[in-house]
Amino acid sequence: MAVGRHRHAVTVRADGLATVLGPLLRDPWVRAAALVDVGSGMVLDSWSRGETGDPELVSAAAAELVRVAVGMLGSAEPEVVVRLGSSWHHLVRAVPDPRGGPLALSVVVQGSQRAVERTRRRLGRVPVAALCAGPGLSRRPVDGMWVLPTAPPPPASAARLSRARLEPPPLPVFPAAPARSAPPVTPARPAPPAALPPGRRVP
Repeated sequence: MAVGRHRHAVTVRADGLATVLGPLLRDPWVRAAALVDVGSGMVLDSWSRGETGDPELVSAAAAELVRVAVGMLGSAEPEVVVRLGSSWHHLVRAVPDPRGGPLALSVVVQGSQRAVERTRRRLGRVPVAALCAGPGLSRRPVDGMWVLPTAPPPPASAARLSRARLEPPPLPVFPAAPARSAPPVTPARPAPPAALPPGRRVP
């Protein structure tokens, strides 16, 4: 399995098999696809739509089909189509890899013979270089995802400098305007006395 893991690190694309087979996998009749290391039978990458069985078993069968076809036919890049029941088909195509032994591209199709032929034509248009364009040894699979190696944290002085560059300068503080006092209250002038009514003359 160590060989299989090494092949996984240097062979499988970082964006996954689904990106390479994008137009093919949009066909509703295509149920599953996998890239398999023929020597170890290890699944390098896989994709599935719904329940299509155990991908490990399907991929192991694909690797065995390629080994048998190479031994019987002597061809380095055989293509095998296995019919499963009335509507299930297993397409297996050998893919050369410059980094090691052969790979197997496995595709499961549920449909008529016409759907199978259409899938075969589309598989023929998939470039081998795209399938084997691995991300290099700088990436490793972690929990099923590709991640870059963790960089050491920056020094505290650099972090403070970076934070100082990002933060806007403080706004200038202006002195507060003096509070407006209420106008002085001027006492009102007293009203002039009212005229007294004229007195009555006593006879």
